[in-house]
Order: sequence, then structure tokens, then C-alpha cells
Amino acid sequence: MSESTSDAKPAVGIIMGSRSDWPTLQAAADVLDTLHVPYETKVVSAHRTPNRLYEYAASARERGLKVIIAGAGGAAHLPGMTASMTELPVLGVPIESKALKGLDSLLSIAQMPAGVPVGTLAIGKAGATNAGLLAAGILASPMRPSPRGLPPGARSRPLRSARRLRTMADAPLPPGSTIGILGGGQLGRMLSVAASRLGLKTHIYNAEPDAPAFDVAAKTTVGAYDDPEALARFAKSVGVVTCEFENIPAKSLEIAGRESHVYPPPKSFEVAQDRLVEKDFVSGLGIAVAPYAAVDSLGDLNEGLARVGTPALLKTRRFGYDGKGQVPIHTLCEAATAWEAIGEAPAVLEGMVAFERELSVVAVRGQDGETRFYDVVENVHRGGILATSRVRPGSREPPSTRPGRLQAKSPKAWAMWAYCAWSCSSEAARHPIWWSTRSPRGCIIPGTGPSMPAW
Repeated sequence: MSESTSDAKPAVGIIMGSRSDWPTLQAAADVLDTLHVPYETKVVSAHRTPNRLYEYAASARERGLKVIIAGAGGAAHLPGMTASMTELPVLGVPIESKALKGLDSLLSIAQMPAGVPVGTLAIGKAGATNAGLLAAGILASPMRPSPRGLPPGARSRPLRSARRLRTMADAPLPPGSTIGILGGGQLGRMLSVAASRLGLKTHIYNAEPDAPAFDVAAKTTVGAYDDPEALARFAKSVGVVTCEFENIPAKSLEIAGRESHVYPPPKSFEVAQDRLVEKDFVSGLGIAVAPYAAVDSLGDLNEGLARVGTPALLKTRRFGYDGKGQVPIHTLCEAATAWEAIGEAPAVLEGMVAFERELSVVAVRGQDGETRFYDVVENVHRGGILATSRVRPGSREPPSTRPGRLQAKSPKAWAMWAYCAWSCSSEAARHPIWWSTRSPRGCIIPGTGPSMPAW
């Protein structure tokens, strides 16, 4: 496998998660060689070298590439992550895996959210051959894409008409308007109280009838989060829709978005709901995270422990908080027990980082791009569960840690406002800030300053 095939400027990039994928992707290279199409090849892992992936995808157009062929197996995040960071066409080739013969790779690559397209091919060498033919066909097409490319961010959001998915209203919400909140927990209650101080009402949608937020809302709806008719009726009755917790299904937000303005956008939830996807995305922004590895089998866990080392935490990719869905691993012999303890669910292995303290910061980003920060909070956990949070006056951007500088990258990347938390490493000279988690929630209120309930 070579980095470049000739002196000619490469027009096609062939990337793969590891060198073991080359026997499959060589079929694409053979087609391009036959058709005299210059290309380059590179090993770029979405999980092991996320920074390299970000640099490759972000600079692809500038370097003259016109098409990218990405091959991946197992979790197979390489094609999708590449597509999220470039406007170039991305062709995904599922690599045949040992566990499921490539079916897992195929489904992972094919099931992309609207607005982040990947042209998914057949499993194995047949798919790689067709990828080479399609890449050559794209280059030969008389319909060239605009030299300026797609509008910024167009690939990271669904390309829908205004009727199908509305964005945030440009004008401020007038007094008396109603904010629709998906979720009726304590945060929904706090949001309702904060909204009332601004002369705004709330309509709470919750799956259970005994929601705490129902006591302070102007209107309530009890309905399932997968009920399209109930969600549509709810969205039509409000001026804007938001959420009080991050595990609202992204599909529910898409349904609501066809009838009302929705923020944060569904994609931000798709990222936040999957720990592995979130870590890949954050790494791509150049923010330090603890060492991690994707785990889809006991074999993956053993390989991950060899790279990440011990002690480590095995976490389910979805759900789980306050220590739930997480199992510590102190020695290699605990791998099988830990895998069984999480129900053999798709997971991420995360290395433990020695840190001095954990800090949280809330950021608000308006429609005009203005970003504001709230005071930094220091968190204390006991037994993996948050015990206390302390706010020190004037702590909006501590001179030693500067979490606000990292936070600023997050809401800008998602065009939203978000809650983020970091762990601060004791190795301050090397990695002063480590990203821990991000939770999108709440509501943007155009024309007003940030308004948050007292936590």
C-alpha cells in the first residue's frame, strides 16, 4: 500500500481504519489504476487516530481531492465521521468482519442521519470495486459541484424544506408565547419557572402523568415519545420546542420540527446520546479526551485494554449515568466479568485519568453567534455519583484552566447552546483540560439575555 500512486495530483482518497483493510480496498485501487485515475491511500482510524482523521477530512478539498472512498469494519464509523467533516462525496465500503461477516459494518455505514450522506456499497471486494467505478464516474460527470462547495454546515444538518423542518425563529418570542418542553422532570420544572419570569408560558410533554414540571406548566400533554400524531399536535401548539434531558429520541425532535421551531437541532442529540460518537466528534475538534476504544465484543475489549491499559472504565454507549452502565476494570482478568456485567451491549472503554478536580461550565450561544458563559462549577463525586457542586464568585474563566475556551468550540460546532463538563488533569503542563461529557438541553430565547434557573 502506497501513500500516492503517481506524480499526478490525487483526485481520489482511499482511507481505511487499519492496514488489515487493504486487501479489500485494493480492489478499488485496481479499478482506478486501470482507468488511470490518480489516488492516494492512507490509514486513518476514527477511533485510534481521530485527530488525523479530522485533519485529513477537513483539508481534503483544499488538497485537490474530489471523492473519498472509506473502508471500515465492525463499528465502521470512519465513512460517517469523514462525511461529517467534508463536503466531498464519501463512498463507504463495509469490510467483512469475523463476528457478523460484515453485516455490522454494512448497517453502521448505511444508517446515517439525514444531512450526512455516505454512499454505501456492498460488503467486501465487490463493494470496493464498485466504489472505484463510482469514484471514476463522479470525476467524469459533466455536472461539477460548485467550486465553493456546500454552504458551511450544510452537511451537518438535514437538507429539508422550511415546511418539513423549521429552524429557530429570527424574531424574539413575544411575551405570552409558549415554549414546548419535551420531558417533565426537575429540569423541565426549573425551565418553566425561569420562563415565567420572562413572561413566557410552557407546555410540557411527558410520557408519564406524574411529572414534576406539570405542577408549574400552563399546559401539559401525556404521550409517548414515539407517537407521531401526539408529537405533531404538541408542536403545533407552541412557538418553539426544546428538551429538558438529552435522551429524547432524535426522531421525536424531527417530528416536532415539521410543525414548529426546534432547538437544539436533532443532530446534537444523536451525537450526545452515543458516548463513542461523542468522543470521536470532540476529538475531531482538537479537544483532549481520556484514551478510549470501541468495544463490540469480548475480543474488542481485550484489544482495547491492551491499548488503553488499566485501570479503565467500561461504559455502555447509550444511557447510564451516576455510575449506572459503567464497570471499572482493574486487571486484565476482569474483562470477561465486566463484559457480562453490562449485558454485552455496545460499549466504549475509557482509560482512567488522574485529575485534580472536575469543573462544569454552562455556555449559551445565540442565533447571531454571540456566546456567553456562566460561572464555573466545581463538582465533587462520591461513589461515582455527584454529591456537591460549588460555585465560586467571579469564576467564569479561571486563569489556570480556561474551560470556557474549549466550551466555545462546542456550541459553535453544533450551532446551539449546551452544557459541558471537563475533568482537569493533574498534569497541568501537558493536558490542563480533559473533556468529560456534554449535555444539550434547554431553550434559546431570541432577543433576551441568557436566563437559567437556579440549579
